[in-house]
Amino acid sequence: MLSSLVPDVFASNPVQQPKEQVQIVDENNQPIGSASRKDMREQQLLHRCSFVITRNSQEQVLVQKRVHFKEIYPSFYDPAPGGVVGAGESYEKSAAREIEEEMGISGVSLVRCFEFLYRDKMAQHFGGVFSCVYDGPLRLDPQEVESAEWWDLQDVKKLLQDGPVSPDSKIAFERYLKDCCGGS
Repeated sequence: MLSSLVPDVFASNPVQQPKEQVQIVDENNQPIGSASRKDMREQQLLHRCSFVITRNSQEQVLVQKRVHFKEIYPSFYDPAPGGVVGAGESYEKSAAREIEEEMGISGVSLVRCFEFLYRDKMAQHFGGVFSCVYDGPLRLDPQEVESAEWWDLQDVKKLLQDGPVSPDSKIAFERYLKDCCGGS
């Protein structure tokens, strides 16, 4: 159970939105109800997350560093930012909402890439992965993102090897490179 693995960040940091309703799914990724974000984390309920791989016209990748008070993977780098899918929300709406909230990116065309199942001691979710191209300014949410920078692909690949990188985003990005970019 998650509550024995991490401190109760919800008690000390209400920014993590413990009452937010999250889409809960079954083993076939079919919606079966909703739960609060806090209950989802504490009971490690299977849910959905969206991920967005953002590249600019120079083929650089947007990599964010998560804030130190995130409930899971704090201070880790993230080459595929996104977040938890809300109750009744589609992967697409979640992806668009998350990159706008966290990075200030809006009005981009999101390309759906694939879905994957992720499980570790901290979380279990189905991830919906999207990509987009963006060359505009960033507006970071200081409650979610410590920093964000454009990285060359070779540097992102080194980050994936050396970390610290959010493990679910690592899997999403590696599969993106293999399946959507011809292994580049």
